[in-house]
Amino acid sequence: MDLPAAPKGGLSGFVEATLKQRLMEGRLMPGERLVTRDLAARLGTSPTPVREALLKLVAGGALEMAPAQAFTVPVLTAREYAEMADIRRTVEGLAAERATAVMTPERLARLAEINEAHRAA
Repeated sequence: MDLPAAPKGGLSGFVEATLKQRLMEGRLMPGERLVTRDLAARLGTSPTPVREALLKLVAGGALEMAPAQAFTVPVLTAREYAEMADIRRTVEGLAAERATAVMTPERLARLAEINEAHRAA
């Protein structure tokens, strides 16, 4: 019997990855309210994996708890935003520095392809 494979990480992992992606893309706005049952209906799952994923995101600081089985996207203060930007500049600068140590012409060409595809999108 042929059955489809479960998403990697199970349904909870699928929901978590989907919500993380939307947060990173800015498709979930600061202050936006996320309701467990609504998300479950939109994602075609039961509320349990959605609730598990939302609680993981709360534990990681990506979301906040709200009343009535809801969660919200945090609203950053100017100070919090500045702190995150400073951390990102430091970490991303270090990552770029380390990447240059192992850069090859082939990798550079691949990065140029990826950058062009990103611009076209």
